[in-house]
Amino acid sequence: MKVLPILAGTFALGLFTFGAACSSDTVVAGLEDVVYEGGATDEALGAMTALTPKTSPKPLAFTAPAPAAKLPAATVPTFAWGESSGGALDAGTGSHAPLDLVPRGHAKPWHLELFGGGAAHAHGEALNGKAYFVAFSTTENAKLLRVFTPATTYKPSADAWQKLTSAKGTITAKLQSAVFDNNAIAVDGGPFEGTPVSFTITP
Repeated sequence: MKVLPILAGTFALGLFTFGAACSSDTVVAGLEDVVYEGGATDEALGAMTALTPKTSPKPLAFTAPAPAAKLPAATVPTFAWGESSGGALDAGTGSHAPLDLVPRGHAKPWHLELFGGGAAHAHGEALNGKAYFVAFSTTENAKLLRVFTPATTYKPSADAWQKLTSAKGTITAKLQSAVFDNNAIAVDGGPFEGTPVSFTITP
């Protein structure tokens, strides 16, 4: 009888199907417009936005642009932010915890060991460490541009900058942070609300 080979084949097919399902590119509902950078995931952002942000124990604020700044449309700026422990802001220094494709002390999931996989950004490896959610808005568009990143700076792509330059009037950028443990909010990890900044873009 060839029962064992048949069972083995069925088991392998099941593992392949499971692995394929786990590497789905389906994005968490309501976050389809978000720009993900540096290994940030929509699962982590979903966990973050499901909670009410609180005041950060270390004041979190933008260091660029300055409040009420007038940014020339011809030059793509770099937005930057940082946290203060009572002195000067620590901005743009990569103050977030380091991110590993496979977290320290954790084995790679068994189905990925067997078959590989994991799409980039959303549904890739789990997010660990600190990350920031930056939301640009106007009175007409509450979701003008939204970015989720572990970095403390963001330079818009050509398409993203076009979204911002096409907006009319004052743009407000809101900032939140959180610390993640395998896409979940870590204990005492937030989310925390930062100080927003408003600016305009000039021709």
